[in-house]
Amino acid sequence: MKIPSNTRVQSYELTYLTGIGLTSDEQKAVAEKLAKAIKKFKGTIKNTEDWGKKVLAYTIKKEGKKYDEAIYTHLVLEIPATKVQDLEKEVYLLPEIIRHLLVIADDSESATAESDEAKAE
Repeated sequence: MKIPSNTRVQSYELTYLTGIGLTSDEQKAVAEKLAKAIKKFKGTIKNTEDWGKKVLAYTIKKEGKKYDEAIYTHLVLEIPATKVQDLEKEVYLLPEIIRHLLVIADDSESATAESDEAKAE
């Protein structure tokens, strides 16, 4: 099977929140589910940061529960641009994740280098 040459892999940042009622084993299970979903869509995780427990600015209600605190986890990943929407749908369907944010990673260092090269020409 050939991979089309126009498939562009893009860097993304994914931050997700889970409830503080989860045990460490349940947190690891959520991370494994997410890693499987990313791998399913031919993506790779480049970096994982646990930001810990934080108080939320407002109460989040999901599935009949109220959350005033959450555990934040931040991932840097690379995935084909055509698969991002599918990945986001999969993340949305994970019941343990109460909120998530998926954005294109800021490649300001590479963008600055490219603009410097363009100015030099």
